[in-house]
Amino acid sequence: MTYYPYDGSHNARNVQKWWARGEACPFALWIGHHPKVVLGAQAKLGHPESHWEAAGGIAGEPVRLVPTVTHGERLMVPADAEIVVEGWVPPHRLVADGPFAEYTGYVGVQTATPVVEVTCITRRADAIYTDFGAGLEDHLIPENMMMEARVYQLARAVAPTLANAHVPFSGRRFHVYLQFRDPPPGEVRDALTAALAFRRLRTAIAVDEDIDLFDERAVLWAVATRVQWHRDLIRVDGLTHPNLDPSLPPGAATIAKAGIDATLPPARAPGRPRSFAPVNSIPEAALEKARARIAAADASVWPRA
Repeated sequence: MTYYPYDGSHNARNVQKWWARGEACPFALWIGHHPKVVLGAQAKLGHPESHWEAAGGIAGEPVRLVPTVTHGERLMVPADAEIVVEGWVPPHRLVADGPFAEYTGYVGVQTATPVVEVTCITRRADAIYTDFGAGLEDHLIPENMMMEARVYQLARAVAPTLANAHVPFSGRRFHVYLQFRDPPPGEVRDALTAALAFRRLRTAIAVDEDIDLFDERAVLWAVATRVQWHRDLIRVDGLTHPNLDPSLPPGAATIAKAGIDATLPPARAPGRPRSFAPVNSIPEAALEKARARIAAADASVWPRA
């Protein structure tokens, strides 16, 4: 069989360490577990930090581990996994693999991937093979959520007024929305720059606390009405980005990324309100009254059985 250790991932770095010594790399692939453990395993950590602690933290209890049959305690796997495939990755033995559907919503390119020499497969008696629709929205859920945590961590380190971060499905894994609570001058730009350092992101948009971060109509309204491009657009050139981005020019190694500051201008003095056009709004009680009258009129014209 083959498997694809994504460039820069912990898997890829581990394989390269063994190959640099001319040795086969021990391999174990586990499939299926409690959804919280699967989510925690997607945590964005520095190499060689362990994902077991992150998975246990999300699950609320330690992940039970057992030695592999092939490699013993040198390579541990979850005791409660549905299926475990073990083997070796022989050095520098690559074959063509794919193309496969990708998180971008497009079909990726064919890649050269390592071969795995399988030595053992273990499973639960009633094993459930878990999978997802590659390239569809359910492909995005686990990693997008963990991306949010990592981007929040990066940006919050330079921006204490950062309140939330959201990686929307519409942007696949290339966009992030950042929400701020009354930021001082300069802090939003600091946070946008820090967020764009995350490899997979290409665009970061900052909004205020009054904007619903999870309502894209609200985010785009803020961009449409609060942004002047000469003032609020940040462009950073020469940053790394995944090669799966279908917009990358052939042979490109780096790209330009953009930060958009869609927050309101800061107040002229501490404690003063921000100067901006008032938001047009209708009292909720009036809206409810109007909806009730419309519903009553509907019922009189179109009586239901």
